[in-house]
Amino acid sequence: MRKIFVIFSIILMMAACAFSQPDSLNMKIAGEWELPDTGFEILSFDIENSHLFVSECPSSPPWHRKRIRILDVTDPSSPTEDYTLELDSLGGFAFRVLGDYLYTICGWDFNLAILDVSQPDTPSVEYIGSIVMGISALCPYSDSSGNYLVCSCIADSTGAGGLRVVNV
Repeated sequence: MRKIFVIFSIILMMAACAFSQPDSLNMKIAGEWELPDTGFEILSFDIENSHLFVSECPSSPPWHRKRIRILDVTDPSSPTEDYTLELDSLGGFAFRVLGDYLYTICGWDFNLAILDVSQPDTPSVEYIGSIVMGISALCPYSDSSGNYLVCSCIADSTGAGGLRVVNV
């Protein structure tokens, strides 16, 4: 019995050494950034052209106060904040960046909002409207014809849910 215990212990120790070390896969944390306000939490994020775009929301009511932070991650070991955009009801779970534009949801009808982020230190709102309503998810893509945004909708003005493809 003792012999089986020793063999089993050796096998467990070998498995622990082989599988528990993330650096054996050459992984390590390259940098960290934390929300400066502990009353907020991260809803969504995306990255484009060495900039990290973070959507955040209060941890408790009123939830409509959302922020979008733009961080320069050129040096991943020390991300620096370029800009914080505070707009009521703007930003949320559906949040994507493609090229110079950030696509997100806004308002209680979950409409589409488009921000120009070509100058990360001075973003501007380009469009807020109801071309698509009831957005629950976004996926931008480009092809030779242009830029598109696929929106998953809970429901729109017709009352039907599904996918909408918008040429942006």
